[in-house]
Amino acid sequence: MITLDTIKGAHSGPYVVILGSVHGNERVGAMVVDALSEILKSEQSVKKMHGMLDLIVGNPRAYAANTRFIDYDLNRLFIEDRVDDAPTSSYEVQRAEELKPYLRKADYLLDIHSTIKPSVPFVYTEDTPRHMELAKLFCTQYIVSAEKTFRPRELVSSADTFVDSYGGIGLTYESGWHKDISKFEHVLERTHNFLSAIGVIGNRSKNANKELAATPNHVSRLVIYDHVIPATDHFKFASNFSNFDQISAGSVIAHDGGKNITAPRDSFIIFPKEHIGVGRVACYLAYDKP
Repeated sequence: MITLDTIKGAHSGPYVVILGSVHGNERVGAMVVDALSEILKSEQSVKKMHGMLDLIVGNPRAYAANTRFIDYDLNRLFIEDRVDDAPTSSYEVQRAEELKPYLRKADYLLDIHSTIKPSVPFVYTEDTPRHMELAKLFCTQYIVSAEKTFRPRELVSSADTFVDSYGGIGLTYESGWHKDISKFEHVLERTHNFLSAIGVIGNRSKNANKELAATPNHVSRLVIYDHVIPATDHFKFASNFSNFDQISAGSVIAHDGGKNITAPRDSFIIFPKEHIGVGRVACYLAYDKP
């Protein structure tokens, strides 16, 4: 497994970062990084390539241990004015500082993740025309963004938003459940499409698996507008929610210390957590943008 590989094309073009396995138990990202390194480093590929590409395994120590992180969630540390309980001596804080120089100068970032619970693939990114144009390349059923007036710290401390804050374009591709790596070729193909669309490499292979290239008939653009944060140790979801479960306005989302938490509007459950803690986000709520 490589940790960092830089590939410089023969022609001028954008500076692009492909980041995989920021969470060490999300194996597909590192697999894609390795595969792209093998595919693109040939002399023939470099002669056709535009710009510069950095292929990075985000959290190599956690990957080696097959755990989400060593000391702290790395994807909550990409922010300049950091205020959290992660000591500067922790491994992930140091790793974030190592990665920030690459992210600050990136024209484009693709951050490949997997979900905690079983889920269909989706893209998380900002709701701008350019972001959406690129997000649609991944042919997912859902594209998720945060409402412009809803910016909790957890949503603005990830690698994609860090790149956006410096004028680049950041996308997070949630490639499916982290325990299922069977769609690796699918993720690699989508990443190839992304690199082609931004002008780094040529068109995708004609031998690509065609059934994986099918585009959903309808792409739902979901907007996160709120989160659910437990107030007591007695918090319990009303159901074993997964990504994109739908609940109607007034439905009970969870029970928390004798109180019911209800949905203020028809909503989708986004990023439901397995490990719940007081004062920590248990899930997000999103609506379907018309």
